[in-house]
Amino acid sequence: MINPLRIEGDSNNKMDNFIKEKTKEDFNNAYAEAFFQNIFNMLQGKRNSLLSFHEVMQYVKVKNEVYRGMQEIEIKNIHGSEGRYNDFNKNFFPKNQSLRERWQRVDEAHYKDIILPPIKLYKLCDMYFVRDGNHRVSVARKQGKDFIDAEVIEIITPFKVHPNMKKVEMINFLVKHEKQRFLNRTKLDKYRDTSELFFTFPGRFDDLVSHIHGHKYFLCLETCKNNTFTEAMLSWYDNLFLPTIQEIEASKILSRFPGRTKADLYVWTIRHWDELKTLYGGELTIKDAVISYKKKFGKKTVGDYIMSFFSVFQKKNTSLTSIEEKLFQTNSMKIACENTAYWYTSGKIGPFFINTHYLYGNQTEADRLLELIDKNKKEPDQLIALLNKEILDFYQSNTQYKAIIDNFYNLIKENEKFNQAKYISGGERRDWFFSVMIAQLANKPHLYIFKDKSIYLKEKIENLNGYGVAHIADLITEATSYFRQWIPAIDQVNGKITFSASIVDRCQGGTEKLLKENIHVYSAVKINKEFFQRAESHEIINKNQLELILRFQKDPDSYGKLFFKKFPDFIHQSLENPDPGIQKKVKTFLESNPYQLDLSKYKNS
Repeated sequence: MINPLRIEGDSNNKMDNFIKEKTKEDFNNAYAEAFFQNIFNMLQGKRNSLLSFHEVMQYVKVKNEVYRGMQEIEIKNIHGSEGRYNDFNKNFFPKNQSLRERWQRVDEAHYKDIILPPIKLYKLCDMYFVRDGNHRVSVARKQGKDFIDAEVIEIITPFKVHPNMKKVEMINFLVKHEKQRFLNRTKLDKYRDTSELFFTFPGRFDDLVSHIHGHKYFLCLETCKNNTFTEAMLSWYDNLFLPTIQEIEASKILSRFPGRTKADLYVWTIRHWDELKTLYGGELTIKDAVISYKKKFGKKTVGDYIMSFFSVFQKKNTSLTSIEEKLFQTNSMKIACENTAYWYTSGKIGPFFINTHYLYGNQTEADRLLELIDKNKKEPDQLIALLNKEILDFYQSNTQYKAIIDNFYNLIKENEKFNQAKYISGGERRDWFFSVMIAQLANKPHLYIFKDKSIYLKEKIENLNGYGVAHIADLITEATSYFRQWIPAIDQVNGKITFSASIVDRCQGGTEKLLKENIHVYSAVKINKEFFQRAESHEIINKNQLELILRFQKDPDSYGKLFFKKFPDFIHQSLENPDPGIQKKVKTFLESNPYQLDLSKYKNS
């Protein structure tokens, strides 16, 4: 069928204007349809959003990927998107006004008979997910097309999924598959009852295999013989798994974790037990770990809420914010015991240490992103393209990181100074864990500031034309990096940092220095006395740890001198630590001698 608006030859201004008005009308109609469909589906209790490819892939075990080439695909079978599932409803009508400009350009191509490249899709069972071409699908749907050309990659899975399948169904399918694979590998069901081995999230059977291998190692040391995997597995079941399950039953801990299984609690308790033994030594029993885990992470009962109600008359401001809780849950905040301390870059020590970037899912994911940065930072253009995709993908697939970013953004998005800034900036390297996604959510260009003071958007920036910049940081201490690198870097390209937001403020004077420079400052978490008192009231730290921290905050140098007086072997132990980061900090300590100690016996170390 010939398009009635097709333009032969050079288009005149009148026809151009007509097409622009037509595309504007099409978008308005599509946007309105999305609005009313949302209301209808909400009233009917039906899903109105596209499926997230990354979320579905969390619950689908991939066997293989096969390139299927160019195909004509029925549009009604496209049910999700890799990256834009929040921008369109389940019928691919636009939900956000920010899509208008690009959507209308694609619609204009339709009226001018301009052939656009084929879209790119993932096929999963009978469903398709858009890799590239969301706007083209949306316009095709609005124009009433039934088919669209696409380049297809098929994901092969061991079980079928369908668009109306609920998340819990996907999880159960995958967990059953993983359990069968575990039993095929271990044959545990031939020797023991495996009815309690069921999880509410995939990936846990791999944890069990790791536990068995770890148990095999210690069993071999204890028995002085090379035990088989089966022997180790049965010993693990009888001496670790079963006793832990029995403690979980006896403590009635499951009532604190609605919807979870005993196997879930087993894995979490063992992990918590390892953390406790690291902090307090190896004398803790599994019963201690179960009780501790119940107190720390369990959902409160009615009795707990009644006690909490009465306690508000005795304590004030005892609740931890969401980001404060995540600092402890991701091990971003580490607290020392009386006989240990953490080395700081300055060569001094303290009773706590903060790795804010661990909020990026966990330490493994954070280290992986740092490795990616270090590997590619000599090619800034390439690095920026990688980071923009990597961080956005992770935000869309990792619920914990997404919750932290969303929480942080909600705390700053109404700030007038933040909104007035034209650009968002972040400094190499850890600032980028947070600044990149804040820029995406705020729909502002992101400036990558490198330690050599060069600044890149997609290409190197030479002039910001006097515009204001909001700098997003992971951590602020004394603001040394700001004054040494970030502020001069922005100044030299004719910009101005007018606002700074950090995940954590260590309350070491940096905020006050920035305020003197007329930079408005906000921090989601302040590491002060009240912060640690709240942590102690939630039994995240104990009273002895709180006392150490408060003593340190009152007089850091006195804390350091007293610590080395009580534990002089700590220097020698640190010198033997293979971690190059600690070695570097100890070297700084020996060279600067910040506590004026007698270090003569270490001079040749």
